[in-house]
Amino acid sequence: METVTAILVDDEQDALAILEEKIKSLFPNIQILYKAQSSREAYVQILSQQPDLVFMDIEMPGISGIEAVKIAKENFPDVKILMETIFDDNDRIFQSICNGAEGYILKSTPPVQMLAAIKEVYEGGSPMTPSIARKVLKMVQHKPS
Repeated sequence: METVTAILVDDEQDALAILEEKIKSLFPNIQILYKAQSSREAYVQILSQQPDLVFMDIEMPGISGIEAVKIAKENFPDVKILMETIFDDNDRIFQSICNGAEGYILKSTPPVQMLAAIKEVYEGGSPMTPSIARKVLKMVQHKPS
């Protein structure tokens, strides 16, 4: 696989460092262009750097990661966004996907599954951890017609 450029977005510096370490150890073909600590900062970097992939946290000050996905996808439809968060509630999952996120994984995702998710989203898939996929299926199955 060719080199993939990425921007990491999380308001917690320690979380950014952990994510960067995971990515560097799992996937040497990912070049991290920038680590943003807010959605606004991420947007500026997406605009200037035009990465292939964005790892987006949800809970951030100001504009949430969910709203940032919507803004980014409206302006940069080709950027792939993988939500990487601690939240697994139905509302956040559904909003993230509806706003354009290509995938949704939990921060607790084991490294091997994270590697598979990165490859899948880059290749056009929509990776989700098994527990998230099950929630999505339940939401769709119970959605009134």
